[in-house]
Amino acid sequence: MLFRWVFCEVAWNFWLTTKWMWPAPLFIVAFFAPESPWWLVRKGRFDDAKRSLTRLTSAKGKEDFDADQTIAMMRHTIASEKEVSHLA
Repeated sequence: MLFRWVFCEVAWNFWLTTKWMWPAPLFIVAFFAPESPWWLVRKGRFDDAKRSLTRLTSAKGKEDFDADQTIAMMRHTIASEKEVSHLA
């Protein structure tokens, strides 16, 4: 009887409850996550994108990183994607 209770009743309840404990921490992490520089460039918020890129790359110790050049590359890529998507 104990075997049946542990492996039939408790087993599915355990997995059901552990599945629902992840949304709360993930929501909190997502709330504090920085906005994507790509999303910011797509929305035309270039100063915010530069600030975000600088913040995301400053801890890596890359002195030769140029945020303006990266944003220009993002703008070019987005324009190319729009052009290709209109042709399809």
